Amino acid sequence: MVEVQNNTSSKFALSPHSTLLRSGMKQLFSVHARFKPQITYEYFLRFYKENFNYPFGRPRTDICTLCEKLKLEIQCEKIAAVRETLKRELQLHKCKAKRFYNDMRECHTLVKEGGAEHSTSECVVFDYMQNIPYPYIPVTDIFYGRQLWLYVLDFHRMSDGHAFMYIYTELTGKETPNETVSFLHNFLENHVSGTVKKLYIFTDPCTAQNRNNTVVKYLYHLVMSGCFDYIRHVFPTKGHSYLPCDRDFARTELRKRKHTVYTPEQWVNIMKASANNISILDVEQSMIKDYKTLFSGFKDPVPLCRNQGSGLPTETFQFRQKRVADFQLLKRAYDDEKSAKARDIAKYISSIDPQHRPYFEHMLQKYGNQGDGNADSASDAWDLD
Repeated sequence: MVEVQNNTSSKFALSPHSTLLRSGMKQLFSVHARFKPQITYEYFLRFYKENFNYPFGRPRTDICTLCEKLKLEIQCEKIAAVRETLKRELQLHKCKAKRFYNDMRECHTLVKEGGAEHSTSECVVFDYMQNIPYPYIPVTDIFYGRQLWLYVLDFHRMSDGHAFMYIYTELTGKETPNETVSFLHNFLENHVSGTVKKLYIFTDPCTAQNRNNTVVKYLYHLVMSGCFDYIRHVFPTKGHSYLPCDRDFARTELRKRKHTVYTPEQWVNIMKASANNISILDVEQSMIKDYKTLFSGFKDPVPLCRNQGSGLPTETFQFRQKRVADFQLLKRAYDDEKSAKARDIAKYISSIDPQHRPYFEHMLQKYGNQGDGNADSASDAWDLD
């Protein structure tokens, strides 16, 4: 049992490992009571909330660094005036974080069925899932060794709640702006209605993937070429970036703990079985284009103004030249699949189920003789790339 205190109240939280759920407690009450009152679960839940001080829930993880820093400073600060300043700073920070979710909720209301802009607007949320290892088996050598990774980029279409997951291995691509823009372009072409002229995008503020010149210039190209009349890209306050994509990922994480997985195809089957509103899209290396080089000829946007206000900081940019990219000049981002890290599986291939071993034996046969030097040095070169 853990006691949680704040300035106004003191609460006791049961251990997250406790098997006593509210419904189970109602059953125990009904069984052991001398008389058996005929009460509904809703009545019991309301009575429990009003008369007991034991909330059910798990401790929060992956929380905001600034929030925790300010909370600790408030607790340790002895000067009242400084403590009040810190409280106001924390409150302002939380208001900015809340504004992001309010904006996303408002856009969702506009584009969903029956909304004011249902047929002419779309709201898209996309994010990368935490890298998935394969093979995913309980073997010591794999736990301490370097594994192959499976990448997943999820596009959540807010108008109907459907998710589109682009899945590829690290032998096919990386997690750079080239992949982000390539899959965004594919998604907009194939899974967004042609009647949509206004686009709302919500992503986390990762500069290596979503918040960079390549993405900004691509969105600018979409407007200048007439594909869309208006595009708004919104980023959350750092540390407060829980997105609808995370709910899609959570379904896979729940199933992940119950399976032993050897190949990417098995991961795909797990994701397909996790929900009915998820479509899995396999990625070929030819789909990944070098947008970074294509847009390098575009001059960087010039920031005109920055409005802090009481909500999210808003930056307005202007391009010095009106220009549309020529997509016929697009080249493939990668010529060949990377091979160095694939040879590391030779160390633990004997621990793989014989039924799935041919997949890795073929990989070794294809890449085992490529590159110079031993396997360790080749793997180091992979990690430093």
